[in-house]
Amino acid sequence: MRIERRHLEVVLAVSEVGSISRAAAALRIAQPALTAQLARIEQAFGGRLFERGSAGVTPTPLGREVVARSRGILEQFEELCQASWSLAAQAKSTQDVRIAGVSSAFTTVLLAQAVQRRFNGCRIVSLSGMPRSAIITMLDRAEVDAAILHEIPGHPLVLPESVASTQLLAAEPKFVIVRSTHPLAGNRLVELAELAGDDWVLPLPEDDGWHEYFLATCLRAGFSPRVGCYTSDQKIALEAVADGLVCGSYPTIVAASGEAVLEPLGAPLRRRVLLAWPGTSPLAHCAAELARTLVAGYGELVLSRRHAAPWWRAQRDVVIHGARQDGRRNSRYSGA
Repeated sequence: MRIERRHLEVVLAVSEVGSISRAAAALRIAQPALTAQLARIEQAFGGRLFERGSAGVTPTPLGREVVARSRGILEQFEELCQASWSLAAQAKSTQDVRIAGVSSAFTTVLLAQAVQRRFNGCRIVSLSGMPRSAIITMLDRAEVDAAILHEIPGHPLVLPESVASTQLLAAEPKFVIVRSTHPLAGNRLVELAELAGDDWVLPLPEDDGWHEYFLATCLRAGFSPRVGCYTSDQKIALEAVADGLVCGSYPTIVAASGEAVLEPLGAPLRRRVLLAWPGTSPLAHCAAELARTLVAGYGELVLSRRHAAPWWRAQRDVVIHGARQDGRRNSRYSGA
């Protein structure tokens, strides 16, 4: 086996946390897969890098040497990438920048604006409302330079090695929209179980796990939801809500003029919004800057939505801190 950058990252991760299980959690790899991968890495280096014990792992003399050299190699590699990304970004300023994402204001408005501001003169090619699996494939093939993805509780993203990292933009609740004459319309905060007798409108089934998560959340609240309408067209869905046929669950920035928007207590319906980019993307070197711009723009949008403004004022510091701190390597395929 030929040693690659990702193998050195595995060695450093195990050394830094002193535990294969904790390293697997940090790298978002299943522990058996990491154990097998580490065995192949040790074989490639010609000997054991770590001694295993009940209290964790400690580097062998060979392991200490490999760890020390790996750290220097990765630092030099990162410097090389930063320099190449900077040069690529300068060239990119007069070329197309390709972005994609699930249906989201982050994709359709905010990301395009942030990229245009950062790379003045570039042309934005935006693909919005795509299935999550299709976006991941495009990231893997470097067919887009950045993308917005949703991560649903219980359905974590599994991204290929070619996707360099993700940055958390928001961990947002999903509000419930009902007709203005609905019995609960006068309440801003409700228990999800209070909506057990209503029919719901849901988007058409996709591959992100939302339907399974929604059903499981309702079952935990004590009821099985009745779905009266499936549509991925938000305008049609809101018309169905306005007619009193159904109630719907929507993110913070949805505009529901004339209808009542309720916030389920404890925010039982939620999702994480992430910015992702391939390792070859010319946007990679400024991803943290783009994330901060996106979060600031998102905050302005949320504050313009009367129903969501109280949530944002309460959670703003948490969300912004997350956008600064949550950049990370992603779940990766376990093959060496």
